Order: sequence, then structure tokens, then C-alpha cells
Amino acid sequence: DLHSFPTRRSSDLWTKTDDSGAVLERYCEPCDGTTQYQDKAMETYCLNTQPECKYGFFEQSPPSSSADRVCTPCTQGTTFQDELGQDTCKAVSTCLKGSRESKAPTRASDRQCQACDGVSEYQDADLALSCKSVTKCSENEFVQVEATPTSDAQCHEMQVCGAGHHDTGER
Repeated sequence: DLHSFPTRRSSDLWTKTDDSGAVLERYCEPCDGTTQYQDKAMETYCLNTQPECKYGFFEQSPPSSSADRVCTPCTQGTTFQDELGQDTCKAVSTCLKGSRESKAPTRASDRQCQACDGVSEYQDADLALSCKSVTKCSENEFVQVEATPTSDAQCHEMQVCGAGHHDTGER
């Protein structure tokens, strides 16, 4: 006869009596829940848990004695993870005004941004893939406001002034 008796330990004790009445005992040892698990009852071995979550993934649930580790991919373009074994993904950076995206984000790397130089290029919007070319003033204009990394140059039309006068730049 096979009988199951719970014990005060974390495992179950199974006893079986033979024809002579001798009791044979067998302990079911638990898997350690860190490097081993077993998700099926009555197995005679533990399975190895998968290694820590890779780059571009986060640990949604850690391993236990009855379940393997669950790694979930970060969301492309929104989150990334550039470290191993993490339990969350990181938010992807935003390229702000005055810069452009120089390298797109992946699940395993952040977006990289490069500053516009403010001389030949600028960017007045966030999340830009390129810088804009700075306006070049025409022959009949002069630069009233110089370009910056976040703003275009402002040109002003030259006034033709008579002898003894000069253009002040004001209207």
C-alpha cells in the first residue's frame, strides 16, 4: 500500500510497507528554486532554470521551485535594457531641440543623439531625425539674429539710406 503523509519539512514523505511489514521511506527533496525547478508532480529530477535575462529583456518573474524564470522582451523604440539580469526595462531617451537622432534605439541599446552645430544647422523640434539647414541671407539682407543649435538665423532686409545715414536694423 502506498500512503502519503505530510511532514513538518518542506517536502512530502512517502511510505510503503513490504510483505514483511518493514517500512521503506523516501523523501521528495524540493528543487532549490534558484538554479533548479520542476513544474510537474512526481518527477525524479529537477530542471535547470534558464540563465539570467539577456540584453533587451527583463525578468518578468523570477524562478521558483515549481516554475522557470520568465524573460520578456523590452518594447522596441520605447524601452531597452543594456544590462543582464534586470527586472525592468529602461525608457528610451528623447533627442531634444538642438539635436538629432544619430543612432536609433534597439531593445538592447538607448537612442543616441548628436547636437546640431548652430552654425550651419539647427533643430527647433524634439524627436528629430536630422538637423535643419541654417537660412543664408540674400545679398540684400544681413543677419539680424545669429543661428543657435535650437533656432534659425533671422535675416533683415537692408535699407538703402541716403548719404550721411545708416541702417539701424530697426523697422
